[in-house]
Amino acid sequence: MLDSETPLGSLFIAGQKRVQTYLENQGYVVVGTSTKVSESDIILGKRIDGELRICGVAEIKTRISAGDQPLTLEYLKKNGGYLITYEKIRYGAQLSVMLKTPFFVIVSLVAESKILIWKITDDNGEYLEEIKTKMTQTRKTVNGGVAIRKNAFLPIETPNLTIINEGSSG
Repeated sequence: MLDSETPLGSLFIAGQKRVQTYLENQGYVVVGTSTKVSESDIILGKRIDGELRICGVAEIKTRISAGDQPLTLEYLKKNGGYLITYEKIRYGAQLSVMLKTPFFVIVSLVAESKILIWKITDDNGEYLEEIKTKMTQTRKTVNGGVAIRKNAFLPIETPNLTIINEGSSG
């Protein structure tokens, strides 16, 4: 059984679906990946001049806490940014190169009802800024375990981050 199929995992998948619905309400076509195990969650499309065009690839995360602390913007500012496995960043950038479209990391901060959208690459897959990385020990999945891996830290103070209050029209 995949972690996403457990009760706790289902809560996080519901958060991802909420973000997808938000994006759809902004006029995007959201295409999920074909398997339950994937390095990126969605491809974004939009109708441009009457034609459906790919306009992004994204990894979506739903986050409630970091350990026993609610995950908030303030927490992220104090702790070096948003932590995500570097493999997710690297793979998203590769897709960006192949599809000639930007790669985004989208995080739903449940505690504050905010959506954070980092634009990681441009249309050619070039990183928009240096991604800081570090080997760290983290929880392996939402259901526990321990992993030591190379993680990326996405900054809060960057022009490549858009913060949206859920419920707002954009």
